[in-house]
Amino acid sequence: MAIDDDIEVVVIRQDTGSGLIPGLLLGAAAGALLWLLRAPRSGPEMRRQVTQRASAMRASAQSKLPRRG
Repeated sequence: MAIDDDIEVVVIRQDTGSGLIPGLLLGAAAGALLWLLRAPRSGPEMRRQVTQRASAMRASAQSKLPRRG
């Protein structure tokens, strides 16, 4: 069987972007870990601050969402 050198082959690859969400989550987790490791506060103080900020972010997000019901 002979190989024909005059034939061009074009390969088209479709990227579905399926790695976007896991990549974002991994990046967020890595950033949070680095933030905690470089924090100049003690453990209990850091946990209190993280809890307060998380509560504030949750309240902010809930206030921007439309009410169900």
